[in-house]
Amino acid sequence: MTKYPTQESKNKRKAHVQFMSTEAMKNIYELGYPFEYFEGSCQFAIETPIGVIDYFGINGTWVVRKGQDRGKGIRKLKQYIKNKVGDLMEKVKVVKCAGYLDKDGNITNQIKQAMHFTDDELANLAAEVAGGKVVNVVIPPEKPKQLLDKVREESFQEKPKKKTKSNQSWMNKK
Repeated sequence: MTKYPTQESKNKRKAHVQFMSTEAMKNIYELGYPFEYFEGSCQFAIETPIGVIDYFGINGTWVVRKGQDRGKGIRKLKQYIKNKVGDLMEKVKVVKCAGYLDKDGNITNQIKQAMHFTDDELANLAAEVAGGKVVNVVIPPEKPKQLLDKVREESFQEKPKKKTKSNQSWMNKK
């Protein structure tokens, strides 16, 4: 029988996603590989020597998008991040990727429809989340949500984007 999520568990998951995406950003940034962060879907695309690896903050899933070495390299990467994040990592698994996530969180095979940041925007975002320093990224685990909110507010001021709060309030009413 399917267990339907309660509002409480939805809120808990939401907070977890927010926290995991902050933690993941810190740890993936420290790996030194170039990566892209898709804010709408809490997805990180990391370009590694073994191919592109996706991390989905929503369910803690690692995906090897392409590349022959699906064993040693991904295990090393997973172990590194698992050691860094610790018990917060609910599940770590490698699956085949069916496509890219668009800004609504749906899978698409059109890379153009996926949410993209330029390298500069990404570096600035990572730096702002980390408190303005690009090198030695450290995020206090007790307040990742406030930091992310602050970054969002600042990015809204620079260039107006569609706000998703209307959707969230509709979800909360149900």
